[in-house]
Amino acid sequence: METLMDLIISAREAGEMAALADITQDKTKIEDNLEQLFILCEQQKASDRIQETSNIHYRGAIPFEILGNKKTQSAEIPLECIGIDGSQVYPEPYNPVLLGWVTALAYQMGPGVVFSLAKSVTKELGDLDEETQKDFVDLARSVLEITIAQKIITDTSNKQKVILLDGGVLPWVTSSNHSRQYLKELLSQYYVELKLCHPGCLAAVIQNPRSRALINLLRLLQAKNIEDYEHSHSGLHDRDLMLHFLKPGERTAVFQNGLPVKNLGENEDLHTYFFYTRSIKEILRIEIPEWIAHDQKLLNQVHASIIQDSQLLGMPYTLAQAHQHVVVKLDMVEVIKNEAYAAYFNAGGHPNTESGERQLEIHINDN
Repeated sequence: METLMDLIISAREAGEMAALADITQDKTKIEDNLEQLFILCEQQKASDRIQETSNIHYRGAIPFEILGNKKTQSAEIPLECIGIDGSQVYPEPYNPVLLGWVTALAYQMGPGVVFSLAKSVTKELGDLDEETQKDFVDLARSVLEITIAQKIITDTSNKQKVILLDGGVLPWVTSSNHSRQYLKELLSQYYVELKLCHPGCLAAVIQNPRSRALINLLRLLQAKNIEDYEHSHSGLHDRDLMLHFLKPGERTAVFQNGLPVKNLGENEDLHTYFFYTRSIKEILRIEIPEWIAHDQKLLNQVHASIIQDSQLLGMPYTLAQAHQHVVVKLDMVEVIKNEAYAAYFNAGGHPNTESGERQLEIHINDN
């Protein structure tokens, strides 16, 4: 029987194997990929090939900013950052109590938590199927986060601040059931708040990015015909390229995300942009809204400010603190759910027979 120490040893072995894989990565192959990418991006046929992607489901990168040396450091003076993060309580499967709750806050160095919002989404969950409930909770949390960003940006005292979101500029909907009215309403609300953030310094930070946007751009440009393009699902990530390419403080050119998001409320496409940068320890993918990508001064201020805020931890300190303050600890989640369950019984609720039948089914199948 394995012990806790066996598990710890196994974890150490996994870490050592991952480090060895990084060290022994084919450096020549990575450098060749980078060289080909930059050469192809500057050729006229790159623009022609990008135009052809309207006929396919292309989710790679699109060249936007052309840099002479392919990377740059910002000469702008860093601004103070405010990090925003959220947390949530999801409804449990087979639990008769549909408990949903979201919260978000903003953290600034010095003052600490400068803004917070929280909301119960329990009532709305009852009208959703199980597939959509998690998406709804995630979207509700994202709406709180972008609402806080908008309120901070529109406050005149925060004009010289960079507002950082954790994750992407736009929320990600995983459910295939996108047509549900509740999701449409939340997405529309998010897009309204995002537009109100213009022209503020807003960016989103993705730590340890697993994207293959640049890898897929290279594959797209290398394909003889658009029909020959195949999306990369394994192998190198953009992060592998960037670890060899960027030095601390540097960033890549800005790229546009290949697949725009449809703003259902106004029947328009929303384009987002990104670049990679390297802090002292880590590669960060920085997503930015369109108005930042088109303003060189704002772009450089965002870059310089994120690098400055990441000096201590290798990731933005304000985002790390926002997460630390907003996260709902597991033991607290259990207390909250027990309170909900107790209230259910006290109000005359009955034990969940579906849960019991499910547990019985599992035990029968095990035998």
